[in-house]
Amino acid sequence: MPSDTQGDRVIAEWDTRPFTDHKHRRVVVTNRVRVVYYSDTGTDARHEVKCPERGIPEWTAAAVWEFRPYGIDKYTTQTAGKLI
Repeated sequence: MPSDTQGDRVIAEWDTRPFTDHKHRRVVVTNRVRVVYYSDTGTDARHEVKCPERGIPEWTAAAVWEFRPYGIDKYTTQTAGKLI
């Protein structure tokens, strides 16, 4: 697992092969769950993915849960539709 920093911690990391068609079944999607703490705002739990074979070479948020004093919000990005 990658090293953690103050206020930023990777709590899970795994690989999946979500595609079943013959052409893409060997494509590996790397997933991780990262928790990020913001001292002024709150905490985010981020499901991030990367998959160079599908045009996503860097860690990209697929879903983000924002924990704030007023409640919890969930956001899903377009990346989720491609890979999850």
